[in-house]
Amino acid sequence: MAFERYALILRSVRYGDDDRVVTFFSLEEGLLTGFARGANATGNRFGSALSPLTFSALLGRHHTPDSLFRLHKANVIDPFSGIRNDYDKLLWAGLPVRAILSLLPPHVQEPALFELFLHYLCLLDKERERHALLWIRFSARMLRVLGFGPLAPVCHGCGLDILLGKVRFDPESGRVRCRDCSRMDGEKSREPVCQADILRILERFSGEDLQGSERVVLSDHQEGHLLELVDQLISWHVHHWTFSQTLPFLGKAPLSVKIGRNEHLSML
Repeated sequence: MAFERYALILRSVRYGDDDRVVTFFSLEEGLLTGFARGANATGNRFGSALSPLTFSALLGRHHTPDSLFRLHKANVIDPFSGIRNDYDKLLWAGLPVRAILSLLPPHVQEPALFELFLHYLCLLDKERERHALLWIRFSARMLRVLGFGPLAPVCHGCGLDILLGKVRFDPESGRVRCRDCSRMDGEKSREPVCQADILRILERFSGEDLQGSERVVLSDHQEGHLLELVDQLISWHVHHWTFSQTLPFLGKAPLSVKIGRNEHLSML
């Protein structure tokens, strides 16, 4: 018997002339890979419901416990058009897709992470700015949900509540060590170092929803350090992680370009 599943489409790859292999994150079963026969054929029954970054209702079943999920029908719930029509938003949407594909084993139900990712896409779809802050908040919550911290900057060795200065932390356990305890334990070169106040902000975000209880105003300096810290934490668990600050966002481009001796083409 076929069952309906609510799913976020993460990856969709053409297979042969008419078929498609689809990786999706479902509320009911977690990360799954499915086979959609005839998905590329003219007048197929799937439409755009199998496009990446689409929230869809999928009808299908497993023929055997170890087989690919067979997709029989799919309907779009939300296409997130605001993301598809904005190159910068597509980049911000792609970061959690890569993280989820790398961090989650298949067939493990993660309803809290599913709801978090769906909320992230809904907000990103509508927000015109503050996309970096939204990604920082999402990452902090995701790491907490998956059991990777981050914890408050309280030294695991001596119990010191570290307010200022640099701390060394273990991304595997989330534990933090002050400078003195780091010297006593011996420096571990691979363990990242960050500012205590930046780690405290990230720990606070990990316990809030994506919109937070109040509007947060971060300086460019704080936002940059938070993005770097998030990337360090994720890259500890995801090999070949692409740091967000290296991505070619259009927001970094000039507002006009010179096209002639005295002419400029506005990009606004």
